Amino acid sequence: MKLVTPEEAVREIPPHSRLVAHQGCAQPVTLWEALAAQAGRLQGMHLYLGLYFGDTDPLERCLAAGWKATAWIVTERLRPYVAQGRIGYLPARYRELPRIFARDGPLPVDVVLLQVSPPGEEGQVSLGVSVGPFLELAQQAPMVVAEVNDQMPPTAGNSQLAVEDITLGVRVSHPLVTQPTSWADGTARQIAAHVLPLIPQGAWVQLGIGRVPEALAEVLAERRGVNLHSGVLSDGAVRLVARGRRAITSEVVGSGGLFDFVRRNPSVQLHPCTYTHDPALLASLPHFVTVNSALEVDLTGQVNAESLNGEVVSGVGGSLDFVEGARRSRSGLVVVALPSTTADGRGSRIVPTLSRGAVVTIPRSCVDTVVTEYGVADLRGKDLRERADALLQVAHPDFREVLRRKCFP
Repeated sequence: MKLVTPEEAVREIPPHSRLVAHQGCAQPVTLWEALAAQAGRLQGMHLYLGLYFGDTDPLERCLAAGWKATAWIVTERLRPYVAQGRIGYLPARYRELPRIFARDGPLPVDVVLLQVSPPGEEGQVSLGVSVGPFLELAQQAPMVVAEVNDQMPPTAGNSQLAVEDITLGVRVSHPLVTQPTSWADGTARQIAAHVLPLIPQGAWVQLGIGRVPEALAEVLAERRGVNLHSGVLSDGAVRLVARGRRAITSEVVGSGGLFDFVRRNPSVQLHPCTYTHDPALLASLPHFVTVNSALEVDLTGQVNAESLNGEVVSGVGGSLDFVEGARRSRSGLVVVALPSTTADGRGSRIVPTLSRGAVVTIPRSCVDTVVTEYGVADLRGKDLRERADALLQVAHPDFREVLRRKCFP
């Protein structure tokens, strides 16, 4: 690894490169700013983005210079760009990303931007709070440029990268990007109370991000021997892990306090997404329960978790990987948990048919239970009419009669 300034590092990046940038709370903000400053010189660039939480000003300047950009998950910051057609959307399963961007893949990456910890005694840096696809990409990309940040916490698991795999390093010292936690509200706690009896003692559980997962993380401590195996770990999991449980993940998203908690913590292990999202590995976990949220569920059990009013607002992510693993796990269970209504209370999220332009994120044949604040709809072994009857019982009472008439005229 050759140490240079941010400006020198960006000058070494060839024009017309396919560039993948570290995501989430590991976003390399110093390198982003240097990229934006030289965006006019770097012609023909194509950015690929994952979780994007930071300032969009550098991204805006790169796009204004004519760069292309594509996101494999659409965060709130990126939604306006995708809606306007300024950023494309790649509907890829998360564990497939290393293969998609591999040298022999359809989108071979030229440059990987990272943020890492300083080297340890063994001459390795840690990718810290974000391993995902980036460890494997960095091990094979022609060029790796890394911010070496003394505030990036080294993490346990398989997060280490050899210094020799980094082409250029830039020493920095700045706080990581944080992402506020959506703390549980009353509705989320009601949903979590219905989900909890579905999780047996000794289970491994996958949780996403949001109010319902945070509420469930709060009460999972009541279940003896429950551990986490998720794509993302957030602040809500601290209480559970602090009580002697284990957490395996590929991404840590939350506060500075969470970053301190995971620093060299052997109970929290970060691994590449090809490990955390491997259905065969998940199937080997006893009682693996996956809890995913959704934007809407139709009366046959089809789940849309990607689009709203025809616009992409999220991504495929790892939901299907976890679903596949849970269905193959001994006593595994697929749970879809969501509030019964939209945020303003004016619409039902249990719908007769998915809205126009919506996509099926999880097929109805893969959904075991749907949970709202009104209870649990167990869809296992039910025909279409029985499924609709069960889902009507967990819809908001104000919408049940309308849903019933549309489903059974």
